Amino acid sequence: MNKHVIISLTILFLMPLPGKAQKHCRHEAMEAEKVSYLTRNLDLTVMEAQKFWPVYNEYQDELEKNIMAQRNIMDKLDPEDSDLSNKELETKIDELIQLEVDKANIQKSFHQKFKKVLPINKLGLFYHYDKEFKRYLLRKFRNFKGDKHGSGPGAPPPRDIHTF
Repeated sequence: MNKHVIISLTILFLMPLPGKAQKHCRHEAMEAEKVSYLTRNLDLTVMEAQKFWPVYNEYQDELEKNIMAQRNIMDKLDPEDSDLSNKELETKIDELIQLEVDKANIQKSFHQKFKKVLPINKLGLFYHYDKEFKRYLLRKFRNFKGDKHGSGPGAPPPRDIHTF
């Protein structure tokens, strides 16, 4: 992605919007930033990118469904908002554990798919940089919460591991 697109997405990320629209816009901007970050660090060829991104998008969709199901259960487990019986509580906790197992199965299944579209060295880089991007987001969030007027929200993601 060129610098103008990244700058535009960053500005879009920082624009105040009401409620769900703001969350949706920020989520899209974060995803675009992640795609840019992974593309830059994985150094994918055109052929690799054409094969990788559809599988990656499907992977993200599956993980997102799993995360949403976990959130729904966690909302029901909130002690301030819940009056579940012990049996209902046990069922919800069992469902939560099953979702963790399902998440591991999603990761295992997509690992096999990723192996078919990327050389193993780039697959290793993908797992590494995917995790590094999550760390970057956590740092960005902490900086944003701690210093709302500082450089936190607009700081560019690191290019590689050596910048950490």
